Amino acid sequence: MEAGKLAPPTLQINTRQRALSEAETVTSQTSNPFTTPISPSNASTSGASTVVDETEAAVRQELCSEANTITNNPFAFTPSQLNKLLNPKSLPVLQALGGLKGIATGLQSDIHSGLSVDESIAPRHVSFEEATTSQTPTKETESSRSPSNGMPFEDRIRVYGRNTLPPKKVTPLWRLVWNAYNDTVLIVLTVAAAISLALGLYETFGADHPPGSPTPVDWVEGLAICVAIVIVVLVTAVNDWQKEQAFARLNAKKEQREIKVTRSGKIIMMSVYDVLAGDVIHLEPGDVIPVDGIFIDGSDVRCDESSATGESDAMRKTPAAAVMKALESGQSMKKLDPFIISGAKVLEGVGTYMATSVGVHSSFGRIMMSVRAEEVYLATIIEHHQRRVPLLWTFLSLQ
Repeated sequence: MEAGKLAPPTLQINTRQRALSEAETVTSQTSNPFTTPISPSNASTSGASTVVDETEAAVRQELCSEANTITNNPFAFTPSQLNKLLNPKSLPVLQALGGLKGIATGLQSDIHSGLSVDESIAPRHVSFEEATTSQTPTKETESSRSPSNGMPFEDRIRVYGRNTLPPKKVTPLWRLVWNAYNDTVLIVLTVAAAISLALGLYETFGADHPPGSPTPVDWVEGLAICVAIVIVVLVTAVNDWQKEQAFARLNAKKEQREIKVTRSGKIIMMSVYDVLAGDVIHLEPGDVIPVDGIFIDGSDVRCDESSATGESDAMRKTPAAAVMKALESGQSMKKLDPFIISGAKVLEGVGTYMATSVGVHSSFGRIMMSVRAEEVYLATIIEHHQRRVPLLWTFLSLQ
């Protein structure tokens, strides 16, 4: 009887041990609830991880839909995919692109040595999956490679462009001539000159003159007025055209500066216009950031991004590798910022970052292109109202 009474507890203990063993096998990466104190972070880790995974999957699906928008692209990413990193700043996009390692792989660059100075066409073809995961590189055939013209960084420039904006549309000379002539005084003078010229020609060639009387030349006055109007209009138009050309040269010279870039493992100075996607760029206090990118590493780098984002506070930059670790561990992302925005100014610290978007694809480039469009619109509105002002004054003077 005593043995029979002790048997059920023994069986109950074994059953619980087997249940715990099976639970530990299924959830090998979760903490044991019987030995680990319950805390809010432990209670919410599973839910937060599920939300992060769902967000990353949705972002990856959206990015994959834009993967084949460029024909014969040997790189893993398109400019529009990389734009999503900073338009607006998005840590889920950074994670979906594989972090700094995935971006460097997709751009066929290196976070330490940068681009190779000997590059012409891309060394190989990198797929989106290969860059963002640990997928084995696929072998490419010779027929899949685009022919090379021998130009430096040919494929990279074709896909991502140069760090320049398209030249501002120059006002044609005929438009400047019309703007110069489109003046009330000149129009009135033209009408008066036409009438004077017509009457003078009629008096000279249409009217009868007594024999021996001198031939009248009154038409010369009207012709002189017409010639004067033409000279005034042409001089004004040519002056305006020369001023536009001078301003264009001045703006190009103003933006021209040299920055530190690492290529083939060596630090060199190069023009800001020669920076390409995948370059490793150095940051120093006082620098105006030329292109968008991802922060690699540095010492207490802080940037003033008020010109780009409107935020007045200095933004402290966090290395992308540290941000990825925090994302994977479910830590707070509140003050983690690995994004470098073009047009911002480095206030303090030194470091390096990898360029992801250049030229019209960068944040500063998009702002400048939108400003140009607004300038054209405002100029049209101002010109329209300028035409109404003389008519308004004429109407008021008749009252």
